[in-house]
Amino acid sequence: MFDSDGNISKWNQINNQAVQLMNQGYFDEAQPFATEALKLALEINKSELIANSHSNLGFLAHQKGNFDEAESLYLEALKINLEHDGFEDLSVAMVLCNLASLKYSQGLHEQAISHYKKAIEIKEIKLAPNHQSLLKSVQNLAYMYSSLGREKESEELLNKFRLI
Repeated sequence: MFDSDGNISKWNQINNQAVQLMNQGYFDEAQPFATEALKLALEINKSELIANSHSNLGFLAHQKGNFDEAESLYLEALKINLEHDGFEDLSVAMVLCNLASLKYSQGLHEQAISHYKKAIEIKEIKLAPNHQSLLKSVQNLAYMYSSLGREKESEELLNKFRLI
């Protein structure tokens, strides 16, 4: 039997394997690792690990086109992060970005924009103005605006962050 630190180390190993496979686009191969990571996170009973595991499984469901399942998993991760860390935490921003991407995939553009705006708001508070994560979210929102024919909003956003 692992002690708590041993279990966390084991969770880190399993979760890292899932994330590495997801980053390489091997979603089917990542699924068992992500599922095992959630089981272990629940055993450890650490909210940040549980939320992270839900978010990873949500990402996998999203990539497979299982939008309802993805949304349910993302919302569970968001709920846990909000309860544990509060609104202004980067873990909340990460889940909001995932939800934005999901909503955009579903054609629910205004919901996607709203989620990205909230994520950017958090990242502006927590990160440096030139932080890669913040700028990536800004670029994603600007792309959404542009793809919807809202060029002026896209340009204003990019100008605000000095990306054009």
